[in-house]
Amino acid sequence: MWISFRNFHGEVPRIRDKRELPQGYAQTARNCVLEGGTIRPIKGLTLVDTPAKAGTKRTIYYYRDSSPDVFLHWTEDVDVIRSIIEGDVTGLAIFTGASGGYPRITNATLATGGGGALYPNTSYRLGVPAPTTAPSATVLGDPPSEEEKLTPEHVAYRYCFVNKSFSYDQEGPLSMPSGVVEAYFTEGQSVRLDSLETSLPGYGYNTTNVVKHIYRGAVGYSTVSWVFVAEVPIGADSYTDTTPAASLSLTTADNEEFYPPPDGLSGIKVMPNGIVVGFYRNTVHLSEPWQPHAFPPDYVKPVDWNIVCIGTIGQSGVIVTQGQPYLLMGSHPSNMTLTKLVIGHPGRSKRGGVEIDGTFFYPTTDGIAMVSLDDAGLASLGILDRPSWSAYSPSSISAFSHSDWYVGFNTASGFMFHPGSKEFVSLDTVATAGYHDKLSGNLFLQIGASIYQWDSDASSPLTMTYKTKAERVPYQCCMACGMVLAKEYPVTFRLYGDGVLRKTVIVENGDPFWMKGGYLAREYEIEVSGTNEVIWFGAGESIEDVWGAVANGI
Repeated sequence: MWISFRNFHGEVPRIRDKRELPQGYAQTARNCVLEGGTIRPIKGLTLVDTPAKAGTKRTIYYYRDSSPDVFLHWTEDVDVIRSIIEGDVTGLAIFTGASGGYPRITNATLATGGGGALYPNTSYRLGVPAPTTAPSATVLGDPPSEEEKLTPEHVAYRYCFVNKSFSYDQEGPLSMPSGVVEAYFTEGQSVRLDSLETSLPGYGYNTTNVVKHIYRGAVGYSTVSWVFVAEVPIGADSYTDTTPAASLSLTTADNEEFYPPPDGLSGIKVMPNGIVVGFYRNTVHLSEPWQPHAFPPDYVKPVDWNIVCIGTIGQSGVIVTQGQPYLLMGSHPSNMTLTKLVIGHPGRSKRGGVEIDGTFFYPTTDGIAMVSLDDAGLASLGILDRPSWSAYSPSSISAFSHSDWYVGFNTASGFMFHPGSKEFVSLDTVATAGYHDKLSGNLFLQIGASIYQWDSDASSPLTMTYKTKAERVPYQCCMACGMVLAKEYPVTFRLYGDGVLRKTVIVENGDPFWMKGGYLAREYEIEVSGTNEVIWFGAGESIEDVWGAVANGI
């Protein structure tokens, strides 16, 4: 009698009876990679950094825009996007979720300067606020005589703050308009503007390089275009306009509603058309394209459930809610639409959403769900069900991508799931934060106080454990001989008979080995563990059984 195992697959947690597992699947597949039919251990961890902030790190971000590279890190759940500004060389970065509750902006000088290592060392509130008061307009100079029969210009004024502290000019929304006045600019009259605010309302903004832009609108038409007039220092509380209409700039304001993002904005991502998308409670918030500081209220899109997480696939967004997911589609925020998907898989964890090869995956009640542009459903169907998945505490999962695997961690353990092959592997690593660096393909994990590169040290691989299904034999027998074919040795071999550990052998080579008998069993399981790749293994009643099996190709 001989039993053997090869062409290995991972765990199937939904199958609780070890006898019912499909052939080649495991009760336990821990810390191993299942490729090409063999079992090999995951490479070891390489120490990369030890962040300076005290407390449990919940977010890390590999920041390549400083010299040297550093890890931005937080003890909160933070979302980070890189600059989408053409030609930016300052390392602009935007993040949400940090202390203070409002979205923030930083760059390489601010994030890493100042001598500290609590990266980012300095950041400011994102966006530019609107002035709280309208300007007042007063006409200066005498009007021409009525005999000249000249036509005055009917004009009103608005202004905005402009922050020049970063790599692009961030214009805020326009103020309320002044009253309409009549002025004969060509006849020497001018308009004096007063009540211009001299400081930014609100708090948290970078005020080191802020100016005001003044715009003028010709009143009396069906629509009013606000035309740029002048830039003035923030400290100027008045301005006198002497410019005739024919001499005005051709620049018109497009920033009428360039309001800052709302406090509490979360989950920010960048879509390929330069739109920053985030959420707050049950509303989707979209920025003006290529203006990551500006979130016009007209672009806000509500859904019928609170939002859990968002992702981007292709030119579209995935909005995962506590009810059903949505697809966000369109070329511009003004024409984007939300389409509710028919699948009923509510999101359970914001930190568990991951984009892998054009598909968005996220933890739901029944397993790992997926949304692509042409499909949606449960990616883990057949591997996980609600009872088995609940053991992984889906609401606490943080997940990352690595070599097309969905790598997830809860507060006690971890797992890997491959959507293509449906392989599921458990991990004994616990990570509180992580970052997948798309440029290098590396996955960095915060484990305890330090950051490590995952699956990177071939000289010190993790210890893998693989335990087979329970194999029932035709009659009671004693498996007295075993064999393990591995790339290298040693490999620890454990034989279980009728659920009892019968023998542990440290296998040093590919020869058959004897195991002490003295028992009979009807059901056998084999567990192999170690740090070397295993091709196949088995056990038999006698040495003749083993050699016969080898001669017959196992």
